[in-house]
Amino acid sequence: MLICYENNDNIFELNIDLTNDSFSKKINFCSFENYIKENKICSNNYYLLKEDRFNFYSVDIYQKRDTKFTIWDFKQILEDKKQQFYKDHWRSSTLLFYDLDSIFIDWEKQKFVINQKWDIYFRLNMIFLDTQTLNLFKINSGNRLNEEKKLNIYPSKYFTIKFIEKTLEKQDFNLFYIDQKSAKLLIVKNWFYRDYFNLNLWKDKLKDIFEDNSILDLYYKNFLNAEWNELKERLLKNSLEFYTDMVSKWLWESVWRWENIIFVSDLLKNKYFLDIFIKFYSKYIGGYILPFNYSNNLNTYNRKWLNDYVDVLTCINSV
Repeated sequence: MLICYENNDNIFELNIDLTNDSFSKKINFCSFENYIKENKICSNNYYLLKEDRFNFYSVDIYQKRDTKFTIWDFKQILEDKKQQFYKDHWRSSTLLFYDLDSIFIDWEKQKFVINQKWDIYFRLNMIFLDTQTLNLFKINSGNRLNEEKKLNIYPSKYFTIKFIEKTLEKQDFNLFYIDQKSAKLLIVKNWFYRDYFNLNLWKDKLKDIFEDNSILDLYYKNFLNAEWNELKERLLKNSLEFYTDMVSKWLWESVWRWENIIFVSDLLKNKYFLDIFIKFYSKYIGGYILPFNYSNNLNTYNRKWLNDYVDVLTCINSV
C-alpha cells in the first residue's frame, strides 16, 4: 500500500508492507499536479490531499413515515441534496463520498436507517472533490475514477478527525496544526468539517523571529535539553511569547470564546512553548489547549512519528 500525503508544496510518500513490517518513505519536492503526472495512479493507493481541494456539505434529514425506509429512498435523498449543493455553490466539484451520523429512530439512537420507519432522523455528510483535481486523476488513471472502481482520495485530516471523534467522544472540536511550512485550523461541528483556515505563521516564521533576535542557533539545536546562558534564555522566551501572541490573536478571530483546541505540532517538544502558548491563548480566548497524543491509542509499528505526519499514521490505523 502506498500513501501519498500532500503536505504544503511537497508530496510525502510512504510505502507500506504490513505483512513484513516494512516501511519506506520518500519526499517529492514538487506540487501535486506535477507529482500525479509523473507517477502511476493505482486504485490501491491512498491519496491524502489538502482540504482546499474539497467542498464539505452537511444536511439534516427528517422524515415521518409509516412504511420502511429503503435504499431507493436514500438514493433519492442523496441525489436531491447533491443537486441542491450544485445549485447553491458556484465551485465546480463532484461528489466523492458521503457518510451518515446521528441516526435516530423514534428519537432513539440507532446504527442503521434502512428498513426503519416512523420518526426518522439522520445527518448526511458529503465530501466533494473539485473538478480540476478530479480531472488530473482521470487523465492519469485512464478514467478509472468511477462508481465501479473508485480511487482512495481523502482530505488530508479526515482520518485524524475520525480518530479524535472516536477516542475523545467529541462531536465538536477545533484542530490546530503548525508545521514547517503551514499552520491550519479545522473547525469540526457535529462530527464533520464546518470550516478550515490557513495561517501564515508557520514554524519558518518562528525561525525568522529567532534570527531577528540573534539566537538562530537555538532554533537548529535540540533545545528541549539544551543549556543556555541567562541572556539567551530570556531572548528565547521573548521570541516564543511574540510568536504565540500573534498566533493567539489570529485564533481569537476564528474560534468562539472559551473554546478548546487540539494542538498538533513538533513545537510541543520545546519545554517552554506549551506553557507560553497556554498563557496567551487563555488571555485572548479562555479555553484549553489539548496537546495531540497518539501514543496510547494508535499502532505506531515501533516507530517514532513526527507530528507533521500524524495524518499518515491515523490513515494507516484506519484502513
